[in-house]
Amino acid sequence: MGNTAKVFFRTAAAAVAIALLASGCVSEAELRSRRIYSDVQSFATLDQAAQARVQEGYIQPGDPSFAAWMAYGDPASKSIQTTTNGTFEVWNYFRPVPEYYEEWIYDDMPPPRHHHRPPPDPRFGPPPPPPPHYGWRREERVRYVDALKRQLLFSDGLCVGVFEY
Repeated sequence: MGNTAKVFFRTAAAAVAIALLASGCVSEAELRSRRIYSDVQSFATLDQAAQARVQEGYIQPGDPSFAAWMAYGDPASKSIQTTTNGTFEVWNYFRPVPEYYEEWIYDDMPPPRHHHRPPPDPRFGPPPPPPPHYGWRREERVRYVDALKRQLLFSDGLCVGVFEY
């Protein structure tokens, strides 16, 4: 490898390291701390047990909605539901879940006329697989879908239900 290539790779590695540091890779605990710090006065109104729960990222029935926001952040969706038991504000939190599926793909490339494959060279490992032939083939793929992670119910600004999924 020449000096130019070495300099390029070192520069690229340094740029990637700086980008990762500057990108703001932040943990859940750090985000929670930032939300608490943004509304210290409200946080101070909680009793010590509730403050400890919020700092750990948990709430329980009886905690106010601002404590839930500090513990979990902004919900993905909010809705109002009216039942025979009263009117509730529902906060939904989601998480990405992999969903695996199969897809049939048609390759319209004809097969090559001849395959000249040199004998395997032990210095370079096994030979590459032969090219795919035309026609239908099955491919396994993955996509990420949102799945319900947590649902919170509030009545009059207080949590009345926490459902973890």
